[in-house]
Amino acid sequence: MNISQIERTKIARRSRTSRRKRKPPTVLTAEELRKLFTNSTDHVCGIMLRLIYGAGLRLNEIVRLRVEDLDFECMTISVQKGGGDTRLTIMPRSLRVPLMREISCKTPDAFVFSLKRNGSAPISPRTLQHYLSQKIRELSTPRITLQSLRETFAVHMLEQGLDARLVRQLMGYAHERSLARYLDYVEELPARLVSPMDFTGFGEVVSRAG
Repeated sequence: MNISQIERTKIARRSRTSRRKRKPPTVLTAEELRKLFTNSTDHVCGIMLRLIYGAGLRLNEIVRLRVEDLDFECMTISVQKGGGDTRLTIMPRSLRVPLMREISCKTPDAFVFSLKRNGSAPISPRTLQHYLSQKIRELSTPRITLQSLRETFAVHMLEQGLDARLVRQLMGYAHERSLARYLDYVEELPARLVSPMDFTGFGEVVSRAG
């Protein structure tokens, strides 16, 4: 893992003022994610669940997304924070086509996720919550929540070696200490180091030559 040690130390030092034991994030397994995503293709809410995990969005953020917030050229999403402020997060390439399909008949100011064809009204947060509750019962996956999807996004980005400051920006956290529990979790995981011989592909050449 390539998370900056200096960055980890700074965040840990600034979070010591809290005497509460930090609650670790709920990180979903690959099997839990697979079960949810392969069994939620029957409704627009399934795309929303993928985007919460794939972009680290909050419930109130995803229901308010408008067509003009999606940048398919840069593969980014502008998230409205209130007061005219916005933050950028990533758009999963695997959702490019489904998202383009959702907005195909909508104007720039229309809502991306809506039960109305023209996107004039956003889908209700309760609709998404009810849909997920149904899937949880069907699949017997009680650990899956909207929040755990978002938390899993943060941990998976840190595991890839993305700088902690960038992960904080993607998550929309104002304070560094908000990311401390994610860093605690990642630091406890065994390092999964890969030799450059393997990820560059040179190893295959050597194997064939031997």
